[in-house]
Amino acid sequence: DGDNLDITIQLDANPVVSYTFDNNTNILSLSQIATNTGETNITITADDSVNAVTETFKVTINPPNTPPVISNIDNVSVISQDSIDDITINVTDADADTITLSISKDTDTIISHTLVNNILSLTQIGINIGETNITVTANDTKVDATFTFKVTILAQGLINSLFGYS
Repeated sequence: DGDNLDITIQLDANPVVSYTFDNNTNILSLSQIATNTGETNITITADDSVNAVTETFKVTINPPNTPPVISNIDNVSVISQDSIDDITINVTDADADTITLSISKDTDTIISHTLVNNILSLTQIGINIGETNITVTANDTKVDATFTFKVTILAQGLINSLFGYS
């Protein structure tokens, strides 16, 4: 009805945002305070000296995502046709996000793999020798973390000649 409005804005104690309000345009602008995260209730009151209307809303600032971390996995060297010990893949995520693991290899001719409940089982294929890089990828639905290690399959005869066995 054309009355002048007095606009007041109140924030919770310890807010995660600061604000500016332009009285000419009635635009409220919010900015995150430093790296604060959490929730802040903002209450806006419009008063024309006859009636006052109050509205409260919540602003949530979520923490940034922290990528998962894959613990070190040692390189593996075995003699052809020997078994390879299972490898436990340890992954942490500071945000406690759900982690999905996947495995990729440089070559599929030396070893095959299965991954069940963070246990990586490697099996030699035939009597092939050589090496392959295995990359473990941990995804928390937002970002990937990777760790690569090497698997080397050595020929029995090479081991014997290296160490002077006959």
